[in-house]
Amino acid sequence: MAKFLRKFLICFLLAAILLIVQTSLIGKSFFFSGFNFILAGLVVLIAAFTYEDALLYLIFAGALMDSYSLLPFGVFTLSLFFSSLFLELLLLNFFTNRSLYSLLGLGFSGVLLYNIFFASLVWLGYVSGLNDFSPDGRFWLSVLWQVIVVPVVLAFGFIFINKFSRHFKPIFVK
Repeated sequence: MAKFLRKFLICFLLAAILLIVQTSLIGKSFFFSGFNFILAGLVVLIAAFTYEDALLYLIFAGALMDSYSLLPFGVFTLSLFFSSLFLELLLLNFFTNRSLYSLLGLGFSGVLLYNIFFASLVWLGYVSGLNDFSPDGRFWLSVLWQVIVVPVVLAFGFIFINKFSRHFKPIFVK
C-alpha cells in the first residue's frame, strides 16, 4: 500500500510540475514554445518504466490539463490515453531495445499520434457544437515544430538519464 501511495504521489507531482513548466514562461520561450512537456514525460515513462506508471501519470496529467482548458473535459486525457496505447504497442513490437533511436522513434511517433488524436477529438467537438476551436494552419504548424523540438529535447534527456541512471541501458536479445 505504501509503495502504491508513493507511486501515486510521484506521478501526481510529476504531472503537476510538468504542467506548470509547460504553462509558465519556460514553456512559452521561443525554443520550447512547441514543446509538449506532458507528452515528453509520457514517452519517457513508457520507455523507461512500467506501463502502469505511465497510465497513472496520464490520468493525472490529462485531468489537470482538462481542468484548465476550455475544451470539453476529457479531450486531453483521451488523446494521451490513445497515444499511450499505440506507443506501448510500438515499444513492445518495434522499439524493443532501450536505445537513443528507440526513444527518438517513440518521441516522433508520440507527437504525431497525440496531435492526430487531439485534432480529431477537437474537430468532433467543433462539429457537434461543444467547442469553438477547430484545428487550423497554425495548429499544424505548431505540430511541425513539435516534431522537430520533442525528439531533440528527448535526446538530451536520454543522454542525461543514461549517464546518471540505470534506466535506458540497451537490452539486447542473445
